[in-house]
Amino acid sequence: MRMQLLLTTSVLFISLLLIGCGDTSDGREAISGKVTLKSQPLDSGMIQFLPTGNDQSTASGAIITNGSYSIPKDKGLKPGTYKVLISSGEPGTAAEEQAPGDSSQRTVAKERIPAKYNAESKEIIEVKKGGPNQFDYAIE
Repeated sequence: MRMQLLLTTSVLFISLLLIGCGDTSDGREAISGKVTLKSQPLDSGMIQFLPTGNDQSTASGAIITNGSYSIPKDKGLKPGTYKVLISSGEPGTAAEEQAPGDSSQRTVAKERIPAKYNAESKEIIEVKKGGPNQFDYAIE
């Protein structure tokens, strides 16, 4: 009897562990890619993916570092179409040093990515179930 109880408890415990190890991505897909500016890897920037319709409930983005970006599956996008926005501030134009609470001398970094990739973007991508969902951009 004791052996049967131990065996039943072990099977129940293992079953609970396996249930907890399921896919928690909620149908999302991993997204990655490369971004170049004037044929060189973009040193730093931001890429955003915004849903184009009412059929998706996800939006996501990533920091671009040394020409690459990556969004893991659990933070990725559900299959569908998305508008792409890419931005990057001009080096050396970030906010100036200032006293805490003093916003009178704050400067905004000048955008170095053409408006057709951000404010005026018409770039649309399609995320597909099972991927690969790699989207590369060569900005001149």
